[in-house]
Amino acid sequence: MAKSFDDYPLNYLYSYEIWLLTKSINDQCEKIFSAVNVPSSGYEVGHDPDIHSSINSIVSESARVKKLITIPKSKTKNETHKQYVIHVERSKYLQRMLEGISMQEILSVRVRNTLEHFDEYLDEAIILASEGALDAYVMIAHDMVISHRAAFEPNPFPMRVYISSEKVFLNMKYSINIGKLFEESKSIYERFTDLLGGEEHIGKLMLIRV
Repeated sequence: MAKSFDDYPLNYLYSYEIWLLTKSINDQCEKIFSAVNVPSSGYEVGHDPDIHSSINSIVSESARVKKLITIPKSKTKNETHKQYVIHVERSKYLQRMLEGISMQEILSVRVRNTLEHFDEYLDEAIILASEGALDAYVMIAHDMVISHRAAFEPNPFPMRVYISSEKVFLNMKYSINIGKLFEESKSIYERFTDLLGGEEHIGKLMLIRV
């Protein structure tokens, strides 16, 4: 085996994978920001499945970025020793490449869990509702796009709600700032664009000699 991760053939493909994921995240965020209307006065309330689909994609791809850079504490069930060594070394390598970049939102797992296991969190919400624990909310907002929280007083209990004026996505008790996540993803994308030699050069990496 190679003495360091820098010596492994194809190691740059991990960098390309992060570049590709963050490019997709950026595109989805920009799609959301351009699709919603934040009125200068009053409020706007609506339902847009495309926006929620984009948010699902963003959260899922952020999870893939996190998986690439997280250093494992032990081998997974089907991982060989050699695979585990590569796993650790590539995570360390990618973390070095990302030094100085804030990733608080992109590494957040709370909202991702509520989307991936929505049925379980819905079970919990139903129990709370049956026990009267949600009575203070008066209403439940489900799969909605709301321009401002003040559109409803008191605020409804949110189940997959995007607040467009804040660029914040709420799901039950948890939230993620899509605006901040976009800035983090954009910084990562720009870092890896430079590391890979610029966008024109990246296209040349698709067919390589081994």
